[in-house]
Amino acid sequence: MVKSISGWRSLGELPCGSRWKVFGHAMLAGCVIAFLAGCGGGDARLPVHPVEGVITRGGKPLANALVALHPKVKPAKGDSIAPNGQTDENGVFKVSTYDANDGAPEGEYAVTVQYYQPVKTANGIEPGPNVLSPKLADAAPTDITVKIVAGPNKLAAIEVAGKK
Repeated sequence: MVKSISGWRSLGELPCGSRWKVFGHAMLAGCVIAFLAGCGGGDARLPVHPVEGVITRGGKPLANALVALHPKVKPAKGDSIAPNGQTDENGVFKVSTYDANDGAPEGEYAVTVQYYQPVKTANGIEPGPNVLSPKLADAAPTDITVKIVAGPNKLAAIEVAGKK
């Protein structure tokens, strides 16, 4: 039934053009709802496993380094992933893929590490240039690789060097 100024009427009581207009709006609304349900209905997330590691430089923990895991093989399902983390004051990092510290999907990864040493500027302290080897900042030339398996993953310490 459709509400008119004088009260409720059934679609059959509306003029033909008005019936198609109401029907068209209903169809459009149905299509929009179906489209939105299709966009968010399925969860294409890959299962992840906790990953923790430590970054050192000169044998000492490297705080505030950015660590990223780049899959050697693109996942068969789901979106492309970018597991990453940042080291704390002890050089320890935990990897996040979808949610904070949730881990990374199983597989082999190239590891990149970047560290932007803070510099004093007129505006205060800001990140300066990456002081680590450029080789560590790109997944193609990095020689650091890790394998993530089902269950918790405690990686061996990763020692990084400065620019040469």
